[in-house]
This record gives sequence, C-alpha cells and structure tokens, in this order.
Amino acid sequence: MIFSGLPFKEVWKLTFQVNRQNTTRNAKRVLNKWIDDNWPTTETPFDKQIAYEIAFRRVQRPRIKIPATVKLATSWSPTQKTTTAAPTLWTTRYRSDKECARTKALSFLDHRDSLKSFIRYLFRTTQQKQLLTDEEAVQMRKIFWKLDRKNKNLFSSYDFMWELNKNYWGKPNVTLNIHQFTDDWQKNDPKAKLILWNLPDC
Repeated sequence: MIFSGLPFKEVWKLTFQVNRQNTTRNAKRVLNKWIDDNWPTTETPFDKQIAYEIAFRRVQRPRIKIPATVKLATSWSPTQKTTTAAPTLWTTRYRSDKECARTKALSFLDHRDSLKSFIRYLFRTTQQKQLLTDEEAVQMRKIFWKLDRKNKNLFSSYDFMWELNKNYWGKPNVTLNIHQFTDDWQKNDPKAKLILWNLPDC
C-alpha cells in the first residue's frame, strides 16, 4: 500500500477526491497537493512501523541505537511536531519516502489512464469492425473491469484473453481478432507501455 504509514481516514478522503476527477491531469494535481499538505515535515518523528523495523531488523541499515525519546505509540499523526533543530537520519528518510510515495502514486494514475485508453480502443474498434454488437462490446468491457477488480489492479492480458475465450460469442475468431487489435494498440499508442504496472523501486 503506497500510503500505509498515513492515517486511513485521510487516505480514504484522498482516494475519493482523486476518483472524482474527470482527467488524469486533474487527479495528479489533487494528489500532489494532498501529499504536500499532509506528508510529515522534517520535524516529525518517525512512526511506530519504522521503529519496529529498526528494533527487529526487518530492514537493512547500519546498526544504530533507537533514541530513548522515541515512543512506539499508536496516536502518531502527520501534524505532530517536535523541536528538532536539524534533519536527522529519520527526517531524511521521511523526505525520501515522500517523493517515493509520490512517484508510485503518479505512476499508478498513469497506469489507470492506460487501462481506460485500452478498453475504450477495444470497445470502439470491435464495433467499427463489426466484430461485436453494442451489447457484446458492453459485455466485453464488463469482463475487463471485473478482472481488474479481481486482480487488484494488476492487469493481465492473459487472464483477459482467457476470459474472453471462455465466453460464447456465437461467431468465430472473436478472441483472435481482439488479440490482434491489442497488438495494434500496443504498437501505436504511447500509453501502452504503462499498462503493465507494478510499484516502482525508489
């Protein structure tokens, strides 16, 4: 989860606001503003998850002593402040984590945009080529988004084609033609490179 260290309620509000936007550009604007407004500052202590990682050595880093002032409390919030005068190892990590989360979230929005572009292309092309009727194209689109929810945003062209092949269309070579349309889209649409998405390393 990209924003797992931040309050669930605030992340839910962000998700709601992003989903309300009618363009990816607007969604990115909302996302960037939210990160800048809600991310911990360089004066914010690290949260309990980071402390536990250090204490139990779940991450690779030099051996260090956890400051006695660090509390493994569950009441941490992004607005909590300390009187730290200068950036420390922890505050430096927060700055880098902020940009890492931004990179991941923005790439995810690009990925979602490419999915929409792909299914719109198939929806339009299958009807223009008279491969599917309007009702069948709607059915194809439903299969696509149902798989998207099932796979939790991890797009798989194999699963999509497999589900299409299982569907009885009452006409030959439907899946084969859709596969060819997919190849054409991948060759000609710049967004195609964003459709196979995973969380980028930072």
